[in-house]
Amino acid sequence: MECEVGQRDYVRIMPTDGKGLGLFATQHITKGTRIIEEQPLVMLPPNEAHSRFLWEQFSKMSEAQLKEYCSLSFCENIVTSEQKRMIYIRLSRTHRGRELECAMAEEIKMQSIFHTNCVAMGTNSQFGIGVFPFYSRINHSCTPNVHNSYNPTLQREVVHATADISTGEEILTSYTANARGVDELLDFTGSIPRNATALALAIENISLLVKEGLQGMDLAVGYASKILPLSSSAYHLISYRDCAIEDEQRSSGGSNAISQGGKSE
Repeated sequence: MECEVGQRDYVRIMPTDGKGLGLFATQHITKGTRIIEEQPLVMLPPNEAHSRFLWEQFSKMSEAQLKEYCSLSFCENIVTSEQKRMIYIRLSRTHRGRELECAMAEEIKMQSIFHTNCVAMGTNSQFGIGVFPFYSRINHSCTPNVHNSYNPTLQREVVHATADISTGEEILTSYTANARGVDELLDFTGSIPRNATALALAIENISLLVKEGLQGMDLAVGYASKILPLSSSAYHLISYRDCAIEDEQRSSGGSNAISQGGKSE
């Protein structure tokens, strides 16, 4: 696993009030700045659900990687009964008694860390799901100041600031926006003034997301997750999104600009 873009120059891990550890800005971060870029520490390819595949990756980790992975928070009940049953069937072929109990407990913990912290790599997990330990330190907020996405060209998870972030301010993302589909996102209600300022904001947000390399559904979901705190109706959301995309297409020289996505800097 590699952590690039000098993110430790931008952010550091610190305790939060009541949320465990979090990520905080060590300097002023300008909107649009890429603050994290990292490869998955462990991942599952598309349509791969076998626990053995994960364990094979765990066994190849260095001591430092294992330490970093095991330091991540996890939900104890996230591994299902069926998953535990499959783990038991596999481990019982080589373990017995107390040894089997210990092996079960260890693997359930490792899988719990994975399923608590994993994120989709691309639309509908088209490139798989993975754990990115630095990104995993970012806590949730309904009014996030960063947006994350998987960049298939770089084969890395990238995180960009979607607002100016002050020194000492916590880095926050939206877990729900990443998990929900566009239809569910559009279910929200609220109010956004239909004026030039709102449209300019929509255009600016679309441009930032295009620079991240988003395209298709990822672009729509990314835009929705950014505008939702201000938005208030599905009609307005769709209207501003479409206007912003049309404007970006015109300024980028044609309709292919959005459909093909932009390369990250």
